Amino acid sequence: MSYVYGAIYVIFSVIYWAAGGKGRGPDGDVDYIYPILDYGGNPGLAAGSIFGIAVALLLVHALWLGLYKVKQNAWKKQKTRQSEIDGFNAANRFSLTNEQIWTSEKGNIEMGYVNHSADVS
Repeated sequence: MSYVYGAIYVIFSVIYWAAGGKGRGPDGDVDYIYPILDYGGNPGLAAGSIFGIAVALLLVHALWLGLYKVKQNAWKKQKTRQSEIDGFNAANRFSLTNEQIWTSEKGNIEMGYVNHSADVS
């Protein structure tokens, strides 16, 4: 979608320049909107700037996509690890007596003991 907005602006600026639109510069009216988009005086700089911005935009989008994928993979690993821990605890928590087991409290893995013979009131 960003490329659509960029393309619309480039088309607008070319039409504005071709129709004789003027911009304000330090020396009065000039034939461009921005010095970097001076299609008449420096077309190479204008074309290079547009191309460079398009490439930079593509790279920024790729960076955000990469960060999203890293986050997704980390979340999947966390969920898998947590479900394995929870599955072990659910299966073994009440079947062992006075034996060492692993419990999960607040996301931390801790060692604990279960004493089924203790009177719980």
